Amino acid sequence: MIQRHDNNSSGNFFVNSPNFVGVEPPTVEDLQHAVSVGDTKYIEVLQYFSGSKIRGSDSYWRGKQEELKTWIDYHIAEGHGPPTMFLTLSCAENWWPDLMRLLIEMEQKCGNKKEAKEIQKNNGT
Repeated sequence: MIQRHDNNSSGNFFVNSPNFVGVEPPTVEDLQHAVSVGDTKYIEVLQYFSGSKIRGSDSYWRGKQEELKTWIDYHIAEGHGPPTMFLTLSCAENWWPDLMRLLIEMEQKCGNKKEAKEIQKNNGT
C-alpha cells in the first residue's frame, strides 16, 4: 500500500517539473520527429527516471547498477583494487536447498565439521 502511494505520488514528476521536461512538454509529434532523426535522448531519460523510485523496476535496478559502478570506481581510485567477489542473498537464502548443500560442502572441505553439522541441523538437510 505504501509503495503504491509512493508510485502514484511520483507520477506527476515529468509533467509538473520545469527541471525535467520544461514548462512546455514535447508533443507526441515532436517526439516522433526526434526519434525518426535518431534523437532518442528524451526517451532514454524517461526510461531511466520514470520508475527509478519504484523498487524492482528496470529504472530502479539501473540506478542501483550506477551506484555499484560508482562504489567500484571509488575503491579503485583509493588504491583498494577492484572487488573480487559479490554475494547477493535474499531474505529467503536459507530456503535454497542447493545453497545449503554448497555451504555444508564448503564447511566440510575447510575442515569445519562442527559448522557443517550445525547448518544441517538448523536447516533440516
